Amino acid sequence: MPTPVLHLLCGKIASGKSTLARSLKAEHSAVLLSEDHWLSRLYPDQIKSVADYILHAHRIRDVLGPLVIDMLSRHDFAATDAEFDLITSYFRAPDQTEGLDVVIHRI
Repeated sequence: MPTPVLHLLCGKIASGKSTLARSLKAEHSAVLLSEDHWLSRLYPDQIKSVADYILHAHRIRDVLGPLVIDMLSRHDFAATDAEFDLITSYFRAPDQTEGLDVVIHRI
């Protein structure tokens, strides 16, 4: 397994950070954690000033920071049969009332 790598992007507004991040994600099959994405989903219509941004961005960083550190320090997770059974017991097939487009791929 390759060593995890964290790409941290910073720069001025509209300098191409999001475009570069999407490119890195595609090139490395990476996980993209986007502050803009999290802010817009968790705090819709609540960021109207720089002060609002700072408040909410700090809240996200307080949660995501430790998560990213934990993700980068882990390697393969191999569940025991009992753990696999326990975890999968929580999964249920989608119900038509959920309005999902279900696509089944058979290998």
